[in-house]
Amino acid sequence: MRLEALSAGVLAIYMAAFLMYDTVLVGWLVSGLFYPFYLAFVMVPVALLVTTGVRLQVVPLALFLVFVAVVAGGVVRAQHPPNFDVVQQLVVVLLGPLALIQIQDRGGLRAVRAALTLSAVPLVAWTLQAAWQQGFTGRAAVASDPNVAAFYLVLTLPAVASWGHDQAVSRDRGRRLKVALAVLLIVAVVYAVVLQASRGLLLAAAVTLAAMGVLLLVRYRRPPAALWWVSLPAVALPWLPGVNVLAERFTTERVASGGLRTLIWEATLAAHTQGGFWDAFIGRGMLESRAMVAGAFATLTSTHNAFLHVLVEYGFVGVVVMTALLLLPLSRAGRLPTGDALLAVGLVAALAAAAMTLNTSETFLFWVALGVANAAVWLHASDGMRS
Repeated sequence: MRLEALSAGVLAIYMAAFLMYDTVLVGWLVSGLFYPFYLAFVMVPVALLVTTGVRLQVVPLALFLVFVAVVAGGVVRAQHPPNFDVVQQLVVVLLGPLALIQIQDRGGLRAVRAALTLSAVPLVAWTLQAAWQQGFTGRAAVASDPNVAAFYLVLTLPAVASWGHDQAVSRDRGRRLKVALAVLLIVAVVYAVVLQASRGLLLAAAVTLAAMGVLLLVRYRRPPAALWWVSLPAVALPWLPGVNVLAERFTTERVASGGLRTLIWEATLAAHTQGGFWDAFIGRGMLESRAMVAGAFATLTSTHNAFLHVLVEYGFVGVVVMTALLLLPLSRAGRLPTGDALLAVGLVAALAAAAMTLNTSETFLFWVALGVANAAVWLHASDGMRS
């Protein structure tokens, strides 16, 4: 097996395993399960470096490394002594540049897309089974965090849409059946998100689909047939069992505050703006946002907004760099084949929208997916450098 294929294959398996571990296999506790992956993320590129060379995507890699440096500075500024959470957060942000490096060619991108697409099937089945077991009367992720489960589901949408598009434009004899399967899987994923009853992630799913829909409209100058195909089964969604659970969450007294989110944001911003110049510019330090939220809400520690979390802990510099990494794939998507553009644009839309209501920047798959999105657009660039 070529080292380039091994590199991307390890990343693809890691993403699929992580999606399953926090959802379908949430009851399994395997200490150190992902450590071999992290070792491979370093060793395989090193092996490539000393053999055929590593293709470095200079601009996104530089931005990722700047953010890593900002996070390292956040460790120094933190008011609390280093612990396991600090080490974990360092690993989390390092996964961005490592994921970027793992994908050396379009074959690697296809491997990651396949892993995400295939992962959607057990995620949907697990959600449906959990909802059925409780009579479609509560949130589906009983043993897991429903927001996390919904976030993972949303991340699969760009991969399914990208694969479905490539089947539609292929000359494969069975392309119609494959496109129909992709359409049904997209609708099933959206239904699973609804069953998780996460208002913020339902919005993220809508933003993701809208972004990819706009991309297709711009490319084809008219609504592609697949958009009409999606609309037909989607019409049935409001009448499916379990939808009322999400509908009821939109009628509670906490809707106006977004489940207390707006109150958390207001309190956190008010406290953060009382700091000095350096607090605003480079942040208060790693994990300090948790203490700030806990100071205003004794039982809460999350800002429920990744941009606000980064602003508090890593300052203006951190927010600018993270935003740049999210915008970079959008700025180059016009140069890509439509299938790759759907994957890159969809992933960025999903990550940005989910970041508005969750602290996704503290999760492993946020940075891995961001690395994949940037790798997708730079694979077609002429300024990649091979070392």
